Amino acid sequence: MDDKIWAYLYSSHDQQLCDQLLDCNNQLADPYLKAYNECIKVMLPNGIGSCDENSELYYSEGIRRQINRCMQCKVVGKEFTDDDKQQMGVFQQCLHALGEKAGCYS
Repeated sequence: MDDKIWAYLYSSHDQQLCDQLLDCNNQLADPYLKAYNECIKVMLPNGIGSCDENSELYYSEGIRRQINRCMQCKVVGKEFTDDDKQQMGVFQQCLHALGEKAGCYS
């Protein structure tokens, strides 16, 4: 998914959209979901933010990028099962549908 679309979704100021994005994140394959949860605990010890006119889900683009790098470091070199690969397809479909709903592809 394009970085611009990620940025749009995470900083949408739309709580319902952010909640749906978190639902998609829960569709991550186990290695990625474990990495995501570990990185969130480290980067955001007080938890994720909210999506309103004054804040975004991960507080800033910089923190969002740090979380992404943290996740990549935790999964690099891991062997993924066929089930993991299939689950990542489910995650990607969820994100794509959410991007369409948000108007990211128009």
